[in-house]
Amino acid sequence: MDPWAACEHQVRAFLQRLGRGHPRYAEALTLQSRLQENIAQARLYGDTETRRAERAQVLDALNRLALEALGAALQDLAGEPSPHTATPGKRDIQVGGDVVGSVLITGDGNVVNLPAGRPAVPPPAGSELSPVARAQVRIYAADGKDVVGAGFLTGRREVLTCAHVVRAALGLTGHAPEPPPGSIPLDFPLLPSPNRLTARVVRWRPQDDLAVLELAADLPAGAEPAPLVEGGDLWGHPFRAFGFPAGHPEGVWAGGVVRGPNARGWLQIEDTKETGYRVQAGFSGAPVWDDALGGVVGMVSAAERDPAVRAALIVPTSILRKACPDAIPGRPSTLPSNPFTDILAVRDPARFVGRERLLERVLRLLETGSVALVGERKIGKSSILWQLKRQLESSGSVLFWDFFEPAPAQQLLRETVGHLGGSGDTWEDFRRAVRGRRVTLLLDELDLALERGFDLDTLRGCRALCQREAGFRLVTASRARPGDIFPKPEKGSTPWDFLHPTEVGSFTEEEARRLLDHPWAPEAPRFDGATCRELIALSGRHPYRLQRAAYHRYETLADPDYDWRAEYERDMLEALG
Repeated sequence: MDPWAACEHQVRAFLQRLGRGHPRYAEALTLQSRLQENIAQARLYGDTETRRAERAQVLDALNRLALEALGAALQDLAGEPSPHTATPGKRDIQVGGDVVGSVLITGDGNVVNLPAGRPAVPPPAGSELSPVARAQVRIYAADGKDVVGAGFLTGRREVLTCAHVVRAALGLTGHAPEPPPGSIPLDFPLLPSPNRLTARVVRWRPQDDLAVLELAADLPAGAEPAPLVEGGDLWGHPFRAFGFPAGHPEGVWAGGVVRGPNARGWLQIEDTKETGYRVQAGFSGAPVWDDALGGVVGMVSAAERDPAVRAALIVPTSILRKACPDAIPGRPSTLPSNPFTDILAVRDPARFVGRERLLERVLRLLETGSVALVGERKIGKSSILWQLKRQLESSGSVLFWDFFEPAPAQQLLRETVGHLGGSGDTWEDFRRAVRGRRVTLLLDELDLALERGFDLDTLRGCRALCQREAGFRLVTASRARPGDIFPKPEKGSTPWDFLHPTEVGSFTEEEARRLLDHPWAPEAPRFDGATCRELIALSGRHPYRLQRAAYHRYETLADPDYDWRAEYERDMLEALG
């Protein structure tokens, strides 16, 4: 039996129950499309860790949507009759209408008007608003009833939109050579509290279909200007835009790719999907967010009326800046260096992100004893050792032995004794050099200790030093617990019982997000919330996997054709097997 058939059946049942008229139907349809594409690839080319992670993410989003919209999980919806199935004496529930608003025809034939000014469908609880969502504006006719177009915040009180949207809002015909007078109602539909505001035209460039509005009041909480960016050749860059086509005053999202400029210098954009909404009438004035550059690269001005031609034209940033010289700049077109380049142990304290609490815990344990760090490969044990070295050096001597290096323990002893001001290469020489001093010995890759000559007797010597010398501490790092590395002694105490075992595991969700924020490189663009969730799910919050996933995902900002998932999988296969 096809292992994915039941999953597809559940999603189809959910869409049927939800109905085309539901305001979140488009969101569900988009998720279904992503799921079908994932399953089709798995059927053709086989399943992989990446596909499983992506599929789990989409199914999780669908399940949350089902719970929020219908109050039931996906598996509970499969096989149940649709609520829109006609029953005697009832009519199907439908949602329709034009840009002025929507109507709901209930089962008993009553018509309920849904006003155009109602808030847009809010994002799921706990999700983060993207920068373009915080800047998004919905513009109404002067009487406040009809939605006539979109706009976006570019400054402290400045909103950019199309000149033809302003003419529609004020009921003007023909061309107005001067900024037309009048008050224009608008709101920020994607904010939690989209209160109605008013604005007036302060800059007027009808030759470029541009108008700048100035708000009469302060910005609502959460509103932020969108950065304008320019990136040279944008061909193939993915974009997103939010608009208000007929029948959708609450707004819908559309996406696609940027193409090239026409003879006028305006950019062509295209919807390359077979399903979902396209940029069309009602999107005029909407900011076009370039996912590769992380900023607004243009504003929608015109769209094809023929639904078979899923294309539109946008006014590029280079022209928008003429109307908005004070607009906040985006990041430079030259992409800052990739911040996710750490492959070996992290020594720079500024880049040591996500393990701060664990480091503090180890430091507290060292106040009274010694510690054994235990964790899988590439989990971050060596990075913790290096940060311990940095912090403890101010209060005593810190010695670092890395058994990954092919140096025998006797050589390490000789070098260490010399570092402490003594001479010799025996354990007795080391014990004399340590006497009466505050010394911390860090042993990395303890799994290889026996190969380097660090045997059970040497470990016994460390245990004895910890008992006799109040200032001596030992910290080991290994994949296996010390008791599984050294042979169990036939007599006496186990030499490793003085080490406090401390597990080094995966990041928490919050720690993973802090790493993805790369505070050590503030000039580099940050991933949006959806991308962060994808990277966290893909990596399982494993620090090394997360770092490498973020590295490859960041590379797509410079090259949209970069197959980051394939490169990540190849990377993991080579590094972790």
